[in-house]
Amino acid sequence: MTMKTENRVYKTAVDLDSVLADTMGLWTTELNRRRGTSFRKDDVVMFDLIQCFGITEHERSKLFSYVWGDDNWKKIPPTEDFLSEKIQALGKYGKVNVLTVIPENLVENTKKWLSHNRITYDDYVSAPNGSKKSDYEYDIFIDDSPSNAEQIANSGKTVFLYDQPWNQKMSNSERIRRIHSISEVIDYLDHIRTI
Repeated sequence: MTMKTENRVYKTAVDLDSVLADTMGLWTTELNRRRGTSFRKDDVVMFDLIQCFGITEHERSKLFSYVWGDDNWKKIPPTEDFLSEKIQALGKYGKVNVLTVIPENLVENTKKWLSHNRITYDDYVSAPNGSKKSDYEYDIFIDDSPSNAEQIANSGKTVFLYDQPWNQKMSNSERIRRIHSISEVIDYLDHIRTI
């Protein structure tokens, strides 16, 4: 993955669910309550939750509405410690936007979650369901979806794949770099700035 930099200003898109907000724990807890199952986040080995759990699109949608609805968003932890500071540090390289696919009726609560967790960003972009993140004009993407990562990389853009159980089959490539923390993106940008 090579990107020229000489104090370059980057435009970075950061996904919300499972990159900033660790939603899958609450999601599986609610699935278990509704179905009498005992799934954990580590059991989510496919990004396609319908296929992974044998649920309907309607059930999947209801579960995400539950997770982000009412005051449940307050139960969602950040994906990592000191996330607010890390996102702020990422901002020294340019514009940092939240780019997510989430229903309009849940946007307000997701913004409340970001504020509650002191995560600053330049813009919040709610992409329509079915749209391709790769069609958006960003230099860097941070995402957990294997299909998004592949589409973004195939469009010639750089993606940092946030490590999750459902993206383990995706390998690093010239344009895809697996990360376990936002700090790794900052370290990478610091490194290429010194080259």
